[in-house]
Amino acid sequence: MTFDDLEFRPHGLHKGGEHAELMLGNRYSVSVIRTPFSYGGREGLYELAVLRKDAKGRLRIIGGDVYGYLKPDGVTNFIRQVELWENIG
Repeated sequence: MTFDDLEFRPHGLHKGGEHAELMLGNRYSVSVIRTPFSYGGREGLYELAVLRKDAKGRLRIIGGDVYGYLKPDGVTNFIRQVELWENIG
């Protein structure tokens, strides 16, 4: 999957922002946003968080951090890395 597979919708908390989430198999997903308050959002860049389902099925951010200042190809690189995690774990 790539950046082009993301379906952006208006961000629920920040006017003018957008959000997309992409499930990658049974355990992992990526959440991608661009708002005036996200890392790189004012420059038209994206912020990404990698999420994993916990034992109760809730999604949690892995590592407790997000990755910002990403161009679309950077988002694609993260998606492809997480797809590999899904396939080996």
